[in-house]
Amino acid sequence: VEIGKIHISGNDYTRDKVIRREIRIFEGELYNETNKNLSIANIQRLGFFDDVKMMPKTIKNRDDLVDMEVTIKERENTGTLEVGAGYNGYFGFSFSGKLNKFNLFGRGYNVGVDANLSLSRQYMNINFSDPYFMDSRWYFGGDFSLNNWDDEISSKLFAECDVFEKMEAKHNSTVAANGFDAPEKLKESEGSVEAARLECLKSFPGINYRGFAEQTVGSGITLGRSLTDTLRFLFYYRLERIKLTNTIDEKLYPVESASGWRNPMEAIVEYDNRNDRIFPTSGIYARGSLTYDGPFSKFDYFTFSSNFRFYQTLFWELVFRVNIQYSQHLTWSDDKEAVPFNNLFLLGGINSLRGFKYFSIGPRKRSEAIYKKALQYGHPHPENISSRVFGGMKEFYTNLELQFPIFPEAQLLGVVFVDIGTAFDEFDIMELRGNWGFGLRVFSPLGPIRLELGIPFKPDTDLGEKSSEFQFTMGLPF
Repeated sequence: VEIGKIHISGNDYTRDKVIRREIRIFEGELYNETNKNLSIANIQRLGFFDDVKMMPKTIKNRDDLVDMEVTIKERENTGTLEVGAGYNGYFGFSFSGKLNKFNLFGRGYNVGVDANLSLSRQYMNINFSDPYFMDSRWYFGGDFSLNNWDDEISSKLFAECDVFEKMEAKHNSTVAANGFDAPEKLKESEGSVEAARLECLKSFPGINYRGFAEQTVGSGITLGRSLTDTLRFLFYYRLERIKLTNTIDEKLYPVESASGWRNPMEAIVEYDNRNDRIFPTSGIYARGSLTYDGPFSKFDYFTFSSNFRFYQTLFWELVFRVNIQYSQHLTWSDDKEAVPFNNLFLLGGINSLRGFKYFSIGPRKRSEAIYKKALQYGHPHPENISSRVFGGMKEFYTNLELQFPIFPEAQLLGVVFVDIGTAFDEFDIMELRGNWGFGLRVFSPLGPIRLELGIPFKPDTDLGEKSSEFQFTMGLPF
């Protein structure tokens, strides 16, 4: 039996060509059930439709010919629009605006605008991609971003210590000269000095403060080609200017060595057979990349990165989800100092280990400058406060989840999870950190919202770790 005409209905917004280019049966060819099912899977994988059906329709007086009827139900929210205020466990309170559209103008374009304003960070990103550039199997995309990040406002660090030193010097000079004329005044002065000392200690940088401020502006372009329906190759080039300032320890964080122009080039291979790229419930996604950060800049190193995701519906609507990430910096001389310290790996937060603060898991180094100040001002834990997050040459983590519906009509989902991983220079299984937790996910018309509580298996109180961490963000999970 040959295929006559292919008719498409239900696509009030999406252009016919966006659907037709995913169909693997063609007019005039013999009917093939395997290719029909592949076509349905390809269309569904776009993430633009809630339902896809493809049925043969007999033609009167023609036993050798059938038409194909493709009926789709378009998804209401193929994009998100978010404007509001929120709280993030690392950046604090912020005002944000986000627009993501996965099927712009019904042509299959993807566009995103993301802006965030908080006391510690100001960020903006604009991106665009066309997976079928000029109706071909070529991929084209571009992005532009601005980032100003100072997670503890540098001007406030140690600010109260100057006040303490002045008060202490005034108190000591008065005692050395002729003392106070009454015991009560001496006691009052000593109390004021001690109170100023305690305020000084409060102005020390938090134990998980990165130790520097960062300003970045850059733009990138992506070119690629689909090799099959599930496999594609991409090449990404980016040019950006980085300026690091306000370091708390020039020897530990030499900001000049990490500042300057970067132009990383990245080769990427992606495999994706998920049933839905936006809300997957079955399938596999795998990504491998090699980045060279060196041409036309003072940096000279490689980064290998790999990601594997697995999704499987177990029964009812219970979905088992797995995410595995491994990355490693590679240098010509196996020298860690060849990699800018602000690009070293650190874990923690809602996108890696949810039971820990953002960027708090990984190798640490002692800051001699902080240690000396801690001794000078009588900090009760000089060793702890001087142990600063620094980062590792490698990272590994995995997220295991069970996702289940609570109120399907309201698109309210529940999730329980386990996270395990660490950032490191040399792997030691005893250094793996882990947590379990649970949370809620709301896929609202304004966008996805994640509320998750991570509970460490063994929190280290010396490093400021708590018995639990509440994580909140707007955006899709892995």
